[in-house]
Amino acid sequence: MAGGELGAVASLAEASLLSGLAMQAMRSSRPASGAGHLFSHVWEMEGHGMDSEPPLSHGFKVGIGTVASCALWADALEFDPASVDVDQLVAEAPGAAEIEAKCRSLLIPRLVNAAVEQSLAKMVTGDALRQRLLTIQSRWPEIRSRCAHSWSPQRRRPPDSARPEPRTIQRRSGSIWRVYAGRTYRPS
Repeated sequence: MAGGELGAVASLAEASLLSGLAMQAMRSSRPASGAGHLFSHVWEMEGHGMDSEPPLSHGFKVGIGTVASCALWADALEFDPASVDVDQLVAEAPGAAEIEAKCRSLLIPRLVNAAVEQSLAKMVTGDALRQRLLTIQSRWPEIRSRCAHSWSPQRRRPPDSARPEPRTIQRRSGSIWRVYAGRTYRPS
């Protein structure tokens, strides 16, 4: 991209177009939202970053969430699902009441109802859970290979001296004006 390579620009344009079409088809931004967005949305619902002047931008929080999710993926790539007893996991899978209780014990009240609703909507049990776990087990070598190929923390991490402070990144990112929660701010 930085070099203006036509192929890179075309790939970015295609990805943006397909992302937009996927969101339109699903009537939701979910197809384009990675794990970084999940971190950001929880932080926003909890009010984190609102005490900064200007408030931390959505993009900044997504960036931090992306770093966190990449660290989780790095750990996940070391996992061996072949060692998992699928029948035991299915037998011990929590039911709806347990999932709701866990959400209520971990989250602030403002988030609980939506989290319970989303968690129960995504809950998989019985034979469907068994099939999902067996599919992950059988496809894990391919998944791991594809993910490990595109993720190399040693290669992509800049040295400490090359990484700016978060406030510097925030000031340099985006446009001159910030619109957040209905208020306009000018970064210092």
